[in-house]
Amino acid sequence: MPIVTGKTPAGLVKHAQKALNEKWWYVWGTFGNVLTESLLESKAKQYPTYNGGANKAIHRKHLGQTACDCVGLIKGYCMWNDAMDKPVYRSDLDYNTGMMYNAAKVKGPIGTIPDRAGICVYMQGHVGVYIGDGWVIECAGGRGAVRTPLSGSGATRWTAWFECPFINYGSSTTEKPSSSSSALKVGDRIKVKQGAAPWNGGKLASWVYNDTFDLMELKGERAVIGKGGAVTTAINVKNLNKA
Repeated sequence: MPIVTGKTPAGLVKHAQKALNEKWWYVWGTFGNVLTESLLESKAKQYPTYNGGANKAIHRKHLGQTACDCVGLIKGYCMWNDAMDKPVYRSDLDYNTGMMYNAAKVKGPIGTIPDRAGICVYMQGHVGVYIGDGWVIECAGGRGAVRTPLSGSGATRWTAWFECPFINYGSSTTEKPSSSSSALKVGDRIKVKQGAAPWNGGKLASWVYNDTFDLMELKGERAVIGKGGAVTTAINVKNLNKA
């Protein structure tokens, strides 16, 4: 299976952000193509269950927008021709979600996901792009390209992560978010990553993600945070960034 020259984790993140900013629409079987009447007719015949009938009528409202499905967001980047500003089809890159996940040499359960922008997140039948700091961009049916938290309220139920088999990640490393939890120490001012859960499970109040805290205690991966000497919660240090 080919590694596509010039395709990088950072490039995949940029491509996903382009889809989000341009409001790409979800159409099963597309990978970054402008949705025209002829393309819609073709995809409705190819996948009548997903693109025919009532779904076809919904899709028609999005003619002129760029369209892709979930895995099309990723393989479309690998097929993307920058000079033409569109994907150029390659049959050797035309993998569905399961095929792409199975072909990945580096992967693991979602609980072990490294905080590296440009890796992919997976559940059976669906895939997205992890962009760092606890956020994912995915192309979802009925919504198109959306940004969702990796975990917590509003998150997709991802089960695993993997490195796209068509992208060169170097020595299993990708570009990390600019802020890192690796150098945190007691006394630092920190922020909690969106969607992060408390150390013992459950949910955090929504305001926690928008506030700044003191790192009060640090033992291994367990961090205690708070304000003015009062404890707010215990949390995995991986879910913290310097403020």
